[in-house]
Amino acid sequence: CKVVVYNVFKFSSSKEMTSLSDTWIRGTSIVITKVRKPPNANFVILTLESNDMAQPFIDLINNNLNGVATSSNKKRKKGGQPLFAKRVSEEEENPDPSDPTSTRENASDTLADDWNSRKKGKRNTAGDDSGEHCTHVVKTPDEVRDVITPLWKVPYGKQLEMKKLNMIKKCAMNIHKEIKSMFRNREREAKRNKHVSAPPLYDWLSGKSSIKVSNVVPSPFIFEYRNKVEFTFGYTAKESSKIPTVGYLSSGWAGGVSRPHDLQNTPSEACGIADIFHAFLQECPLTPYVPQTHTGTWRVVTIRISRRTNQCMVLIQHASPPDSSSQVFESESVRLIEMLTSQPIPIPQDVFPRKQVQDSTNDETEQPSLENDVMKEMYVTSVYFQQYDGLSTPHPGHPVQHRHGAKVIEEKLGKCIFQISPGAFFQVNTAGAEILFQLVLLELRNTGTAVQNNHVTDDMLLFDVCCGTGTIGLTCMKEGLVGHLVGVDISEPAIEDAKINAAKNGFEESTTRFVASRAETVLAHEIQRAHGRRILAVVDPAREGLHNDVLRTLRMNEQIQRLVYVSCNPTGSLVRDAAMLCAHPTKRYPGLPFKVTCAQPVDMFPLTHHCEMIMTFDRMTADECGCVSENDKVRSKDVIKPEQV
Repeated sequence: CKVVVYNVFKFSSSKEMTSLSDTWIRGTSIVITKVRKPPNANFVILTLESNDMAQPFIDLINNNLNGVATSSNKKRKKGGQPLFAKRVSEEEENPDPSDPTSTRENASDTLADDWNSRKKGKRNTAGDDSGEHCTHVVKTPDEVRDVITPLWKVPYGKQLEMKKLNMIKKCAMNIHKEIKSMFRNREREAKRNKHVSAPPLYDWLSGKSSIKVSNVVPSPFIFEYRNKVEFTFGYTAKESSKIPTVGYLSSGWAGGVSRPHDLQNTPSEACGIADIFHAFLQECPLTPYVPQTHTGTWRVVTIRISRRTNQCMVLIQHASPPDSSSQVFESESVRLIEMLTSQPIPIPQDVFPRKQVQDSTNDETEQPSLENDVMKEMYVTSVYFQQYDGLSTPHPGHPVQHRHGAKVIEEKLGKCIFQISPGAFFQVNTAGAEILFQLVLLELRNTGTAVQNNHVTDDMLLFDVCCGTGTIGLTCMKEGLVGHLVGVDISEPAIEDAKINAAKNGFEESTTRFVASRAETVLAHEIQRAHGRRILAVVDPAREGLHNDVLRTLRMNEQIQRLVYVSCNPTGSLVRDAAMLCAHPTKRYPGLPFKVTCAQPVDMFPLTHHCEMIMTFDRMTADECGCVSENDKVRSKDVIKPEQV
């Protein structure tokens, strides 16, 4: 039998509570076999030897028999409330912090509730994979929006102002500080080592605002702008039971999933597909996957939508079904495919608020219509399954099984059309990506050596690092900016798509090459193959940023006079990468450094704090930095001597 005692000192350890509980039962026949004290909780759970001891123990605590309250005062705050005990029911293995008879302090309620929720999240399916005893706390629609789209109440014009301020403080200023820190470290090293000299701080870093951040370019659409969403299979609580469904993890793994219909950034088609999955799961004998216990089948569903080509791809990730359930899995898979593809995607009525976001003094930020992205009747045109038993997200090249329809979907972007396979990366905001790419194109076109008299030169080569499906590079080719393109990406499916996209848009293999590899392993070799061509470079890395070897290669190859960096993590990895590109030359990072000449944020993710940054780096001259350039025989193997700095 278990009993919970409230209002104990929350910082007591289990060992201390064991000693204290012994004083409570001294002189009685009550025997405590186990003491469990959660960290930072104001209650302790005691296991008694028999049920007959429960009521005498509760009377002992609640009626202050045997001087219990006095004995516990040393373990409670001054003025704290008296101890209170209650029985823990057999079906309830945890204390009920919301019990109305409890006299706990309000400040401790939250601690107990949080601990109780975490513990229940770990034990929901420990003994029952179906999870029939779930007590998830259901978030209200506003609470879900607060987690996933935290700026949903802020007028869009104000959102743009907030994002610009964030880019100034956490991106531009941090880059400035990081570079100056490298110069200070070099000065300290020069004082200790006479063979090292301290280079002077570059002129462009001398001012307080050395990197000027432009106004944030707004997204064309504020609502339903995502062309890709990922829903997790899980459970949502309703009264005392939990219901299998799909949605967003707004409360973490232990808190169940939330319906996507309340989110302004989620397209209506994706919500309709979520409704189909919800109906399917109510009659499916296979349960959602539970990561805590590694049980269940259905894991994640990824949905890609193109309103411009009226196509939709669904990728269903699942765990390996047990041998005893393989036939059931196959029959349920067939039933699911039939439900997804037999009729047009149902479009639920949107229930999210719009007026708060659109209340802005800037009429240009409002969204009166979806223009060329208007909704039409849409079918699921492609269905894939993916078996995965790992703990984290699978590699982009992890095998998938094609089960229905076309193997790819297509998307129109500017003058180009792109094929997208299940594992390929593609910008999630199609209309925003068009603006992003045009800004990149503008930065490349403004390069002094890039274009002569508005026509492309055949010897101009563009390196597109982390190219994905080739969107940026092929857009530059289509606009006539460069004559040759080399794209590098780690994702093999994306590279295969890029090769097909090049052919679709009229480019031959002699002018476009795409390589599936880590950029750091092939970039130096590809630059050597350029045969003296003038080089432009665009990098669009993942959130982790560029590998150190890529940064080193970009630094030491001075044919690259301009580098355009498209960052989805401008307050993180971009700060580090920019500092390495702009710092003084070293043995590890030789060659003339770059300087930041443009910082243009683009809002690709309205209603959230996230923002893309286009940062332009121009190569400094030897006179500007006081160095001998690469062309004047500074090589990576050379030690940078004092007279060279």
